[in-house]
Amino acid sequence: MARILIVDDDDSLRTLLTAMVESFGHEVSVAADGEQALEAVRETTFDLVLLDLVMPNKGGIETIMALSAGATRVPVIIMSANIRDGDESVNRLVERYGAKAALPKPFDRDRLAGALDAVLTGAG
Repeated sequence: MARILIVDDDDSLRTLLTAMVESFGHEVSVAADGEQALEAVRETTFDLVLLDLVMPNKGGIETIMALSAGATRVPVIIMSANIRDGDESVNRLVERYGAKAALPKPFDRDRLAGALDAVLTGAG
């Protein structure tokens, strides 16, 4: 079981992702934006952060930069409706900001499970 932080400004999606990730046997915490995410990471140790790129207050790019600059390094999977499979810019985005994987929204349960497993086992 891993401890996973889900960061997305969409309440419905956070609820859906929480249910899916918990059904995989993981413990979940949530945050609505990057500020809340950084506060959560300061207070709790997470095995992985599932991070939306486009959010109010502190967006995903700012958040991942803060996470990678901090003392606590936590693997990040970015997710966004603005990225597409096979898009080379996604690979550059992942490499540039140190994310372990990217999920184009919408994605299904199997795709999420595969990404989480790959990152948590070190294959991602």
